[in-house]
Amino acid sequence: MKYFEDEEINLSDFDGISECVGAEFISCTFEGLNLTDFNFKNSKFIECQFIKCNLSNIQIDGATFRDFSVINSKLVGVNFSNCNSLFQISFEECLLDYSLFQQVESSGASFEKCSLKDVVLSESDFSNANFSGCNLRGANFNNSNLSGADFRGATEYDIDPLFSKIKKAKFSLPEALTLLSALEITVE
Repeated sequence: MKYFEDEEINLSDFDGISECVGAEFISCTFEGLNLTDFNFKNSKFIECQFIKCNLSNIQIDGATFRDFSVINSKLVGVNFSNCNSLFQISFEECLLDYSLFQQVESSGASFEKCSLKDVVLSESDFSNANFSGCNLRGANFNNSNLSGADFRGATEYDIDPLFSKIKKAKFSLPEALTLLSALEITVE
């Protein structure tokens, strides 16, 4: 097993390899890396940060993320559903389109100013999560707990309040009117 602590990870750390299965990263920073299709199965990321990285289609089955932040990065098509843990995760100005967060327990997660187009967030606990400023076109929230979540400034979401818990969630106008579409009523 590879172990990294308090390191700035660069491309030479992954030179010539396409996987780092079962590795442990503690307080590491990854910056400017293209790790598309990389295999991080069963790895642990504790207090780590990714900045301006391409993590599209990475494989993270069995991975653990705790106090994990991603800034201005691309994570298209990533399946977070089979992770062991997603505790205190934060994404800021990231592209997460076509990713999967189904049946995830991640209360308090932050997705600030991200693109979450066609993302599956169904059957999950995103209570007290931050979706402010996100584009949520085509995102699926069915049967999710969104209680206390912040959707202010978010756009293009389609949340059915009959199939998701939204008590004490925060929304802004005019987008909040889309919550009424499931009730088949007309607002003039």
